[in-house]
Amino acid sequence: MFNTWTAGRRAVARRTNRRRTGTATLVAGALLLTTAGIALADNVQNDVETSHPSGVTLVAGDSASKATVGFRVHNTNGDGENGCNIDPGETFTLAINTPAGVAASPSSLSFNECNVWQSAEFSASSGTGGEVSLSITANSTGFGTYNLNSAKFNITVTPPANTDTTPPTLTVPANISQVAGSATGNTVNFSVSANDNATVPTIECSIGGTTLTPASTTLGANARTTNYSELILGTKVVSCQATDQAGNKSDSNASLAGAQPHTFTIAVLFDFVGFLAPVDNNVLNTMKGGATAPIKWQIVAARDASGVPTAYISALSAVTSASGVKNSCDAGAPTDTLEEYATGGTQLRYDTSSNQYIYNWQSPKKPGECWSVIIKLADGQTKVAKFQLK
Repeated sequence: MFNTWTAGRRAVARRTNRRRTGTATLVAGALLLTTAGIALADNVQNDVETSHPSGVTLVAGDSASKATVGFRVHNTNGDGENGCNIDPGETFTLAINTPAGVAASPSSLSFNECNVWQSAEFSASSGTGGEVSLSITANSTGFGTYNLNSAKFNITVTPPANTDTTPPTLTVPANISQVAGSATGNTVNFSVSANDNATVPTIECSIGGTTLTPASTTLGANARTTNYSELILGTKVVSCQATDQAGNKSDSNASLAGAQPHTFTIAVLFDFVGFLAPVDNNVLNTMKGGATAPIKWQIVAARDASGVPTAYISALSAVTSASGVKNSCDAGAPTDTLEEYATGGTQLRYDTSSNQYIYNWQSPKKPGECWSVIIKLADGQTKVAKFQLK
């Protein structure tokens, strides 16, 4: 199919010295005139260098990468007569339509005669290229149909060569340590900054393979700072890396193969004050086999300037498990007799009056055996109370 545009008939008086009884067809690369049964053709023709018969290639963003392409209106004399659709004083104007990211200078060409080359210079700022085509924007040549297809050609746009081999620098915080203020931990705020020699780098941070979403970002001259706000409980390793627009990545250890991410640790841990009476810490608590030991502890959420607790964590979710495990006895370990026993259920509970977790452990009737009661906390800590049965 031809892209065509047909003008109205000219006044017959203007054709006294050249008889045309039909319409004219302009082809991209060639202009075709047709009469009833007779073809008279004028062609709009593009001129691409012979080394690029299928089009031209441009480098995106490279000011030195340009291509000059010629166009002309060419009469083919298909009706057996010499002649051009463009008579003296007439103008025929074509717009140059380019793909996204490609520009033509000038963006349109005006012809007032046939067989005279005019050129346009093409450059690319971005994109991947595509087809260049022409469209008629003005025509005072009277009558004639113009085929523009033979002026079409393709432009291929390639990315610029990577001449930037300098990786960005990345700055991460020092290790962060906080006391958990609740059973779910704390919201920890931190910032990571990157600088580059040529472009604004990107930053990606993750915990355990899960990418973190920045709370906000600040951009500077070839610089970026990402601010994060993450709910943390336990000890987490944060891994971060910056990448510039050339694909260079920040490297925390040049002695290792490949760009290594920067890491730092955030530890949000419970303030476990130790086991409370009647159970002693760091000794073998001797007790009657088959009896029940009341194991008590506190988790402090806040302290005043003097270190005195002012708030406690009470949620049972702060404790993930409590259980007894048999183990070998340490003959050289110090011992202390359990002064108090418990009765009742062995379910974990919290006593709001004393701000204490209480787990009643019923020991087996196995005199001479040693057991450890293991308390596992939601922050990953493990606390152990040791017992020797009598």
